[in-house]
Amino acid sequence: MAFRMGVNVEEKARLKGHRWQLSDLQFNVDGTVLASASWDKEVRLWDLYTLDTVCVLKDQHHVPVTTLSFFPPDGSLIATGSADNTACLWSADAGEMLVCLKEHFGWVMDSSFAENGSALATASWDKTVRVWDPATGSLLTTLNGHTKGVYGCHYHPSATSNVICSASEDETVRIWDTRMQGNKPMRTMIGGHDSAVCCCRWSPDGKLIATGGADHTVTIWDSREGKVIAQLREHADAVKSLAFHPGTGPWAGKTMLASAGDSSCCLWDPTELAEQDLLCRHTTHGTKDVEAVAFTPDGTVLATGGRDNDITLSFLSLPGASGGEAELTWVKHQSDEKARQLAKEQAEREEEERERQQEREEMFRADSDSGSSDEDEDDDDDELSATGGDSEDQDMSVSAVAERRRKMSQLSELPAEVQRRQLRISKSLLGYMRPSVNLPT
Repeated sequence: MAFRMGVNVEEKARLKGHRWQLSDLQFNVDGTVLASASWDKEVRLWDLYTLDTVCVLKDQHHVPVTTLSFFPPDGSLIATGSADNTACLWSADAGEMLVCLKEHFGWVMDSSFAENGSALATASWDKTVRVWDPATGSLLTTLNGHTKGVYGCHYHPSATSNVICSASEDETVRIWDTRMQGNKPMRTMIGGHDSAVCCCRWSPDGKLIATGGADHTVTIWDSREGKVIAQLREHADAVKSLAFHPGTGPWAGKTMLASAGDSSCCLWDPTELAEQDLLCRHTTHGTKDVEAVAFTPDGTVLATGGRDNDITLSFLSLPGASGGEAELTWVKHQSDEKARQLAKEQAEREEEERERQQEREEMFRADSDSGSSDEDEDDDDDELSATGGDSEDQDMSVSAVAERRRKMSQLSELPAEVQRRQLRISKSLLGYMRPSVNLPT
């Protein structure tokens, strides 16, 4: 089904935190967390409701992080690849590195988990795609065939598939079945690009493969026939990242593709081969290149990362429609968060008031016991006049009582914790000074 219309894209948020350009973006399985990889050697995990960084994966890769992938079944693992020729597996919850994969001899440029989580593929400048067991970190197989560095790899979306596509600087796209003997490609596809192929992605139904090239072109392939269906030319620079829309919600039955190249993100309908194939050109990073794109699993938020070090989040909608479920969920959550915060602040105020009331009651009892009323003041004066001590002792005692009353009057104006501390000090001082009064025998 073709769109035959445009698409609305509205920027809603900008995430700042990285100190160098973005290299990859991916949402977790439920769309609540966004992971971002950067040349600043870090991967950040962002809470999509609060828009805060909740975890930073760092201190393992000491050069740019070039790729990342969430573990599909539950998002509990994150794979990262780096210019240090290694890939790493991390705990997404604890932010701890679990295992480092060290078989590559060149930059690790891309990574992809099998849909069922049984394997991890990594593409490298060493001309290979390597397949790993994420449970043990052991190397399962090495796919040889490309004659130059491999920029991209992606597992077929089928839950039981062992098929991988790869994109290379040798201008070819290859399809592999990891179960085949000899680790040779099932198919080598040529003619779609006149230069290096920078990235590749399967469509959600597995029927199409999209590739982006250094020749500024997005090429759509029939994955079964290995033939070029369309070549989309709107970018003014290399196409470095691709993402198919999941085809959910208002987009059910439709196909949409996002491509990152030059300073824009283009949204395409790759099934409409007329002028309507370009749905929208989205520019949110100024004149800086867009390096990465990703859709949320529900398809209502588009994330882009650029050379300006920023990530933008934009809501998608069809003309005449609202921002979709994501916008409503996001707004509702923010409203709920605000309500929870107000309730928390109210509870804190009530607790503080209870503490103050308790302190006032304690001060009242202490004042009654120690003679802080006017009647006690008279008793104190009578007591002092009846003593046999000298006038210096009496002056000291009168000053002590006056000072104690002054401190008590100020106590209720202090914070609860300070009140408690001052009350203890006042009682101690009172107990220390009273023996200076010579009581009659």
